Amino acid sequence: MASPIHTAAAAFVLDAQRRVLLVKANYGLRRWGPPGGAVDPGETPAEAVVREAAEETGGSFSIDALLGLYHFVYAARDRAPWLGFAFVGSMSGKLAAQDPGEIVRYRLVCPRGPAPATVQLREGRPTGHVHLRARPRAPRRALG
Repeated sequence: MASPIHTAAAAFVLDAQRRVLLVKANYGLRRWGPPGGAVDPGETPAEAVVREAAEETGGSFSIDALLGLYHFVYAARDRAPWLGFAFVGSMSGKLAAQDPGEIVRYRLVCPRGPAPATVQLREGRPTGHVHLRARPRAPRRALG
């Protein structure tokens, strides 16, 4: 019998300066990453990313497009493979962690350099208010 394939969904949100919203987990390896998480049974990846983004940021995520679909297989084969759905979209509302035991910090990171703006949680509430909107890129022209 084949191993089950788990699914997860992540929200990629850019602000006007094209910085990416990341959250820092307060469990496990305490990694930075986009808001997101596991797709629950009976839930679509799109429903999961909206739910997870709200749970982790308190904001409302609106999907603009599917950014990519990624298949992860662990080299040691000690864990089940999984599919990751990456969505790009916009976030509105005031950032406020629903469970500070899960998310401790938010950061807007510039992919081209280290110019992050951090929103630190204090007593379960963020110190800032952020409205984020993804901007679609113009299609690239072929050279030649």
